[in-house]
Amino acid sequence: MKQLRQLLNKLNEFPLTPWLSINIWLIPVVIFSVLENYFSLYICTFSIALLHESAHIVCAKTMGIKISHITLFPFGVSASLSRGYIKSSEKEFLIAFSGPLSNIILFWIFRLSAKFFPLPILGYCADVNLAMCAVNLLPSLPLDGGRMLKSILTSKFGILRSYNFMLKLSRVLIFAIGAVALLLLIATSFNFSLILISVFLFQNLSHEQTLLSHIALREILENNEKINAREFFPTKNFCVKETSRISSILRYLSYDYFIVLHILDKNSQIVRTATETELLTHLTKNGIRARFCDIY
Repeated sequence: MKQLRQLLNKLNEFPLTPWLSINIWLIPVVIFSVLENYFSLYICTFSIALLHESAHIVCAKTMGIKISHITLFPFGVSASLSRGYIKSSEKEFLIAFSGPLSNIILFWIFRLSAKFFPLPILGYCADVNLAMCAVNLLPSLPLDGGRMLKSILTSKFGILRSYNFMLKLSRVLIFAIGAVALLLLIATSFNFSLILISVFLFQNLSHEQTLLSHIALREILENNEKINAREFFPTKNFCVKETSRISSILRYLSYDYFIVLHILDKNSQIVRTATETELLTHLTKNGIRARFCDIY
């Protein structure tokens, strides 16, 4: 199934340069917009989406986050990080927020311009910015609102735990959006765009699920890098039963803090204190089924 999904993704993209590609559905959408005489409106909408994503890219570059690839889709633009995810929850929040912020700024620019130059296209661009900002603030992955909420949760609960929660929340919200869109389409024969949005979000959840697995593996492999990157670390202390599996700590891992675990015996007495580095080392040597009692 995974190989089939990767094959479909390759077939859907046409590379222009090593860092830029277009989704093949962009071409028929552009042709359709020309035939139906709304090409100018489509170009305005696409340009606003491009400016939205450019705000993300500029903010990421400013913070030292590398962009590996950019893909042009029929209804927007997507920039891929070279690393796949952002370690710092603060940087992730700011980068995600930069997109909606750019729409708010552009909204007021077009709104004020429309007062001096009463052209319908200026009012349309203002409305598009407002709508784009509202949609992107929905707390669902991969939208900006979902990434902002995930970054807040990550600083408190760790990246894996917060990511799992956001994936579940996103499924519920996407199902709700799809259901509302279908009802509106049946009742008014309009708002087909909401169905496209829900399909886009649902398609991207599979990528987010794959990314979660990569993050879990990187948290294990790059534990020493995390420690060497700072002189002082905030810590979180946990008490765990000795019969529990070491892999249970993976959901609490975060680049923002260091874990210290107190292992309890059946009488709830502390028999051993271990750091996350010790536990991850033991986990990589002895497999996913290793338990806390195996390290002493």
